[in-house]
Amino acid sequence: MATSVEKAMAILTAISKSIFNGMPLNEISEKTGINKSTCVHILNALKKNGYVEKISHSKGYRLGPGIYYLTRYGRFQEELIQLCSPIMNWLYRETGQTVLLAVIYENKKYIVHYIEGERVLEETRTNLYEGNIYASGTGRVMLSFFSRYMLKLFVDENGLPEQRIWPQVKSFEDLWRELKIIRRQPVLYYSMSDAGLIDSGLAAPLLEGNGKCVGAVAISLPKITSQRTQEEIDALRVLLKRAVNGINKRIADKMG
Repeated sequence: MATSVEKAMAILTAISKSIFNGMPLNEISEKTGINKSTCVHILNALKKNGYVEKISHSKGYRLGPGIYYLTRYGRFQEELIQLCSPIMNWLYRETGQTVLLAVIYENKKYIVHYIEGERVLEETRTNLYEGNIYASGTGRVMLSFFSRYMLKLFVDENGLPEQRIWPQVKSFEDLWRELKIIRRQPVLYYSMSDAGLIDSGLAAPLLEGNGKCVGAVAISLPKITSQRTQEEIDALRVLLKRAVNGINKRIADKMG
């Protein structure tokens, strides 16, 4: 059973996905699965502390100033973003495509920085959003660097991917085998034509000197042009590999 704090977090997360237009009470209740009276009680507490703002009865609620105040010290993973940004900008200029940086935190995948090119990131217009680890190229790349023990813990908490997301995976051993194949690829090419993937593109890991994966950079391709020739894919692969090598060097220099 969810605690009051977990319910409040669920409400804030739901409202954050309608950041400009607001979200009516009915929709908040529907999206969170929390009954209306409990929603009202929690929303009143959040409103009192400045974490939500009530626009009107019809438009509902949006994030309040208290939420933005909490982020006054900068973005999540600011240091990694600063290390990656110059080379991500170069990669965007070279390809004209959307370039993004993803990390895993508490067994969830977040896009913490992106430069928007041909593909518009429909999920959000903010600089941080959560996504399904199994259903994205960056998520699979980062998972491939989990040890067997850490992957087992991850699966125990989150379960195996749904069959519609990763049809080849029906057991833990299947997942382990698939991830080992991914890890052997310096750059992973992934396509929406593969069942379950939410986008198409190329992804590569960011590594510390000890081989620990700290994130992944991807070139995300637009749906309408995701059918690329092998020559085009190879050219993008070379550019992404060059970019990631440069970022990994910056990470090593920072740690050194």
